[in-house]
Amino acid sequence: YDESNYDYFFKVTLDKKIGYFSSTGIELIPPIIQNEQSRYDEDFKIITIKNKKGILNKKYEVILEPKYDDISFTLLGHGGYYEKTDLLKIVLNKKWGLLNKDFKVVIEPKYDWIGKFENDKAIILLN
Repeated sequence: YDESNYDYFFKVTLDKKIGYFSSTGIELIPPIIQNEQSRYDEDFKIITIKNKKGILNKKYEVILEPKYDDISFTLLGHGGYYEKTDLLKIVLNKKWGLLNKDFKVVIEPKYDWIGKFENDKAIILLN
């Protein structure tokens, strides 16, 4: 195991897969995570398990089961600069949709593409 302290939890790596243990040695998530990504100001991570994406909270609990082909952060444009939004783009079977900040589907994955948000609007492609 490769160990490093992360907010009183230990991140471990075994065979290039990530897991988490509590500071008391309790296994929270076995080393099954292929990849993880987060933004410094978020309380969650987007994780990949068996090539599907889901959400892990700051207590290292899976709060959205990995079932999506992709999950990505969205940005809102305002005349040349961008800020984060409370929405996440999701892709399932090559169709795009949106999750809200509570990780609930607000737009079902039925679109062929969702672009950047500009002035509270996004370009959406439906063939």
